[in-house]
Amino acid sequence: MSNIDMNAPDYIPAKKRLQKIAADAYQRAWDAKNSGEKIGWCASNFPQEIAETLGLCVVYPENQAAAIAAKGAGLKMCEHAESMGYSNDICAYARISLSYMDIKQCEEMDMPQPDFLLCCNNICNCMIKWYENIAYELNIPMILIDIPYKNDYDTDDVTVKYVQAQFDDAIKQLEKVTGKVFSEEKFKEVCEISQRTGRAWLKAAEYCQYEPSPMNGFDLFNHMAVAGCARGKLEAALAFEQLC
Repeated sequence: MSNIDMNAPDYIPAKKRLQKIAADAYQRAWDAKNSGEKIGWCASNFPQEIAETLGLCVVYPENQAAAIAAKGAGLKMCEHAESMGYSNDICAYARISLSYMDIKQCEEMDMPQPDFLLCCNNICNCMIKWYENIAYELNIPMILIDIPYKNDYDTDDVTVKYVQAQFDDAIKQLEKVTGKVFSEEKFKEVCEISQRTGRAWLKAAEYCQYEPSPMNGFDLFNHMAVAGCARGKLEAALAFEQLC
C-alpha cells in the first residue's frame, strides 16, 4: 500500500495520474514533432526501455486505434482502409492505423505522423506486414525485433543470443536515425523502474479477485496501456504503487 495522505490538499488520485501520463506522452510527441525532432510509431510489444533510454518520443498505433474505435469512428476508418485495397478480414487495429496513415488526421484521436517505426512480433505476425506497409507508403525506416515462437516456457542460449543481437542492432539503428546516444547506465536505471512498475501493476490487478472489486475491466484496459508503453518512467511506477 502506498503511503499517501488522501486528505492532503495536493492529493491526486492514481487514476488521474495514470491518465495524465498517457496524455503527456502524446503531447510530448506533438511538441517534439513541431520542433523538428524525429518521432516514431511504436508497437506496444516493442521493448519500451530502448526508446525510453534514448529519450525518444514515440506514440502507439494500437492505443490510438482502440481510442478511435471507442469513440465511434472505427467503422469509417476501417472502410477507408478497405477502399485503399486492404482486406476486411485483417486486424481492425491495422486497418484503422493504415487509414490514419493515409488520411493523416482523425478528430477522435490525433497523433503526429512518424519518422521511423518500431515493430516487434511477439504478439502476432500480422503486425510485421502492418508496419511494413506503413514504412513502404511513407518511405521511412522500420526497425524490427523478431521473437522466435516457442512452445516451451524455458528457452536456450541460441535464442537468447539471437534476440540480444537484435536489441543491439535496433539500438545502433536508432542512434543512426535519430542522432541520440545510448547509455548502458541509463538503460539499467530504466529497466529497474520498469520492473518496479510491473510489480506494482500486477499487485494492483490482483485486487480484481475481491468482491466488490476496486477496479473493473475498463480500468484494467486503460491502465494496461501505461504499464506497457510508459513502464520505464518513474512517474508510472509511482502512480501504480499509489494504485496499490
